[in-house]
Amino acid sequence: MLRKIISDGLDGRESRLGFFAESKFDEGLSVENIKVSGVAKVVLTFSNGAQIIKGSADDVKAFYRSSDTPVSIVNVAKRIGSNTVQSMGNMKVYSFPMQEYQKVVKCKLALDSCFEDLKATLLAGNKVVINCQEGMHRSVEFFEQFKGRLGI
Repeated sequence: MLRKIISDGLDGRESRLGFFAESKFDEGLSVENIKVSGVAKVVLTFSNGAQIIKGSADDVKAFYRSSDTPVSIVNVAKRIGSNTVQSMGNMKVYSFPMQEYQKVVKCKLALDSCFEDLKATLLAGNKVVINCQEGMHRSVEFFEQFKGRLGI
Protein backbone atom coordinates (compact mmCIF):
# COMPACT_ATOMS: atom_id res chain seq x y z
CA MET A 1 0.00 0.00 0.00
CA LEU A 2 1.26 3.50 -0.82
CA ARG A 3 0.65 6.49 1.44
CA LYS A 4 1.05 10.19 0.74
CA ILE A 5 3.95 12.19 2.13
CA ILE A 6 2.55 15.56 3.19
CA SER A 7 4.50 18.78 3.51
CA ASP A 8 3.49 21.99 5.25
CA GLY A 9 4.38 24.55 2.62
CA LEU A 10 5.90 27.83 3.70
CA ASP A 11 2.55 29.43 2.91
CA GLY A 12 0.83 27.13 5.43
CA ARG A 13 -0.88 24.94 2.84
CA GLU A 14 -0.25 21.22 2.65
CA SER A 15 1.30 19.92 -0.53
CA ARG A 16 1.97 16.38 -1.64
CA LEU A 17 5.68 15.48 -1.84
CA GLY A 18 5.29 11.96 -3.10
CA PHE A 19 4.46 8.53 -1.83
CA PHE A 20 6.12 5.94 0.36
CA ALA A 21 5.51 2.24 0.59
CA GLU A 22 3.83 1.29 3.85
CA SER A 23 6.22 -0.86 5.79
CA LYS A 24 6.44 -2.63 9.11
CA PHE A 25 9.38 -3.41 11.29
CA ASP A 26 9.71 -6.79 12.93
CA GLU A 27 7.35 -6.13 15.87
CA GLY A 28 4.48 -5.40 13.48
CA LEU A 29 4.28 -1.63 13.91
CA SER A 30 3.55 0.09 10.65
CA VAL A 31 4.29 3.64 9.55
CA GLU A 32 0.93 5.39 9.42
CA ASN A 33 2.02 8.85 8.28
CA ILE A 34 5.05 10.87 7.24
CA LYS A 35 4.85 14.64 7.56
CA VAL A 36 7.54 17.05 6.36
CA SER A 37 7.46 20.62 7.68
CA GLY A 38 9.57 23.49 6.44
CA VAL A 39 13.07 22.64 5.31
CA ALA A 40 14.25 19.98 7.76
CA LYS A 41 11.55 18.63 10.08
CA VAL A 42 10.20 15.14 9.43
CA VAL A 43 7.70 13.25 11.60
CA LEU A 44 7.04 9.52 11.14
CA THR A 45 3.97 8.33 13.05
CA PHE A 46 3.49 4.62 13.77
CA SER A 47 0.33 2.58 14.24
CA ASN A 48 0.75 2.63 18.06
CA GLY A 49 1.09 6.45 18.17
CA ALA A 50 4.88 6.38 18.53
CA GLN A 51 6.83 8.94 16.52
CA ILE A 52 10.29 9.54 15.13
CA ILE A 53 10.86 13.27 14.82
CA LYS A 54 13.92 14.59 12.95
CA GLY A 55 14.80 18.24 12.74
CA SER A 56 17.04 21.15 13.55
CA ALA A 57 17.81 22.32 17.07
CA ASP A 58 15.08 24.97 16.68
CA ASP A 59 12.55 22.42 15.38
CA VAL A 60 12.88 20.18 18.43
CA LYS A 61 13.75 22.55 21.29
CA ALA A 62 10.34 22.02 22.94
CA PHE A 63 11.23 18.35 23.54
CA TYR A 64 14.15 19.39 25.76
CA ARG A 65 11.69 20.70 28.35
CA SER A 66 10.36 18.34 30.99
CA SER A 67 7.45 16.26 29.81
CA ASP A 68 4.90 13.85 31.23
CA THR A 69 5.44 11.65 28.17
CA PRO A 70 8.67 9.63 27.92
CA VAL A 71 10.93 10.78 25.09
CA SER A 72 14.36 9.69 23.86
CA ILE A 73 16.41 12.43 22.22
CA VAL A 74 19.40 11.82 19.97
CA ASN A 75 21.49 14.98 19.66
CA VAL A 76 24.17 14.95 16.97
CA ALA A 77 24.52 18.75 16.92
CA LYS A 78 27.87 19.04 18.69
CA ARG A 79 30.99 18.68 16.60
CA ILE A 80 33.48 17.87 19.39
CA GLY A 81 33.30 16.16 22.77
CA SER A 82 32.47 12.76 24.16
CA ASN A 83 29.41 10.59 23.73
CA THR A 84 27.06 10.99 26.70
CA VAL A 85 23.71 9.69 27.92
CA GLN A 86 21.70 11.74 30.42
CA SER A 87 18.40 10.81 32.05
CA MET A 88 16.21 13.64 33.33
CA GLY A 89 12.75 12.60 34.48
CA ASN A 90 10.94 11.06 31.49
CA MET A 91 13.63 12.27 29.09
CA LYS A 92 16.75 10.41 28.00
CA VAL A 93 19.26 12.43 25.94
CA TYR A 94 21.95 10.72 23.89
CA SER A 95 24.66 13.08 22.63
CA PHE A 96 26.92 11.87 19.85
CA PRO A 97 29.33 14.60 18.69
CA MET A 98 30.50 14.29 15.09
CA GLN A 99 31.70 16.23 12.06
CA GLU A 100 29.87 16.00 8.75
CA TYR A 101 32.73 14.07 7.13
CA GLN A 102 32.45 11.43 9.91
CA LYS A 103 28.66 11.11 9.94
CA VAL A 104 28.30 7.71 8.26
CA VAL A 105 30.74 5.91 10.58
CA LYS A 106 29.81 7.87 13.72
CA CYS A 107 26.07 7.30 13.22
CA LYS A 108 26.68 3.57 12.81
CA LEU A 109 28.69 3.48 16.04
CA ALA A 110 26.06 5.56 17.83
CA LEU A 111 23.29 3.22 16.70
CA ASP A 112 25.34 0.23 17.80
CA SER A 113 25.15 1.62 21.33
CA CYS A 114 21.54 2.88 21.51
CA PHE A 115 19.42 1.11 18.88
CA GLU A 116 17.70 -1.34 21.24
CA ASP A 117 16.77 1.48 23.67
CA LEU A 118 15.38 3.64 20.85
CA LYS A 119 13.43 0.71 19.42
CA ALA A 120 11.97 -0.01 22.88
CA THR A 121 10.91 3.64 23.11
CA LEU A 122 8.94 3.27 19.87
CA LEU A 123 7.42 -0.05 20.87
CA ALA A 124 6.17 1.60 24.09
CA GLY A 125 4.34 4.20 21.98
CA ASN A 126 6.69 7.09 22.79
CA LYS A 127 8.78 9.55 20.80
CA VAL A 128 12.32 9.38 19.47
CA VAL A 129 13.64 12.84 18.57
CA ILE A 130 16.75 13.24 16.40
CA ASN A 131 18.43 16.59 15.90
CA CYS A 132 21.56 18.30 14.71
CA GLN A 133 22.10 22.04 14.39
CA GLU A 134 20.37 22.67 11.07
CA GLY A 135 18.61 19.32 10.57
CA MET A 136 20.19 18.84 7.16
CA HIS A 137 23.20 16.50 7.42
CA ARG A 138 24.12 14.59 10.60
CA SER A 139 20.54 14.11 11.83
CA VAL A 140 19.47 13.01 8.33
CA GLU A 141 22.19 10.36 8.32
CA PHE A 142 21.22 9.09 11.79
CA PHE A 143 17.52 9.12 10.83
CA GLU A 144 18.14 7.12 7.63
CA GLN A 145 20.37 4.56 9.36
CA PHE A 146 17.84 4.21 12.21
CA LYS A 147 14.99 3.65 9.74
CA GLY A 148 17.16 1.10 7.92
CA ARG A 149 17.80 -0.87 11.10
CA LEU A 150 14.08 -0.81 11.85
CA GLY A 151 13.42 -2.14 8.35
CA ILE A 152 11.38 0.83 7.18
